[in-house]
Amino acid sequence: MDRILSYRVFLKTIETGSFAAASRTLDMTPQMAGRHVDTLEKELGTRLLNRSTRKLALTEAGRVFAAGARQILESVEATKTSVQALMEVPSGQLRVSLPSTLGRCRIVPMLGSFCAQYPEVSLDVSLSDRLVDPIGERFDICLRIGEPADSELMMKQLPSYRVGAYAAPQYLEENGTPSHPRDLAGHRCLGYDFRSYPAPNLWRFSQGKEAIEIDPQHQISVDDTHALIDLALAGGGIVMTGAINLEDYLTSGRLVRVLPAFDGPRRSMNLLYHRASADVPKQRVFIEWLVRLLA
Repeated sequence: MDRILSYRVFLKTIETGSFAAASRTLDMTPQMAGRHVDTLEKELGTRLLNRSTRKLALTEAGRVFAAGARQILESVEATKTSVQALMEVPSGQLRVSLPSTLGRCRIVPMLGSFCAQYPEVSLDVSLSDRLVDPIGERFDICLRIGEPADSELMMKQLPSYRVGAYAAPQYLEENGTPSHPRDLAGHRCLGYDFRSYPAPNLWRFSQGKEAIEIDPQHQISVDDTHALIDLALAGGGIVMTGAINLEDYLTSGRLVRVLPAFDGPRRSMNLLYHRASADVPKQRVFIEWLVRLLA
């Protein structure tokens, strides 16, 4: 039997004074109301009500149980109210996983505006280039670069961005400027170390219908895109990354595009989140906000 319903039946019975009156209020037969109380007594191993032909009376155990049952039902109602509020007003903690550099450059600086708009939502943000496990690590939302393979999760596609080669003017002054991707063989190319998900570190370019694939011999490899950009800013070499990560540096002239006549590949961006919480307000508004930010 439904234990919560049994508690309601028991409390309504002692409130109204009979199974018949309680059953009318709860839309069930008197026999069913009596069965609920019988089940509680069997589970507890003691009588809760003394029954006579004219009235019902609480036993000592019944008085103790009634007080506890009231607290339980009040707690259930309070919990229902809290859950309903969650489904109406964005509130609660949201765990978010972001790529390291994109998060630092484009998203984290704007999180204050999100929190000002939704003061009841608290954010727990992780910045990492590693391939996190959204389910095992209990992330509500993950932003991933490239095509994900998480079939258990919902996915929302964000605008893609193009990758290109970039370097500091200082490096190009000292080492010359390549005019064709093949010229990169004579330059210090900074490589990304795909430790968490091994992948070929090829640099791909295209010009019209011509596709060019370069396998640079990296003198330096790092497993953090932000560190690679810092290295390029210091004149350490040429980095292959997205302009989306470099807007401030390109505007200030600290980095310039190398091989502007050749296009790099496009990279997709996807938001991953759990199906069960797709309509939870805190998650919905953060996804909508992030889509607008990266549009």
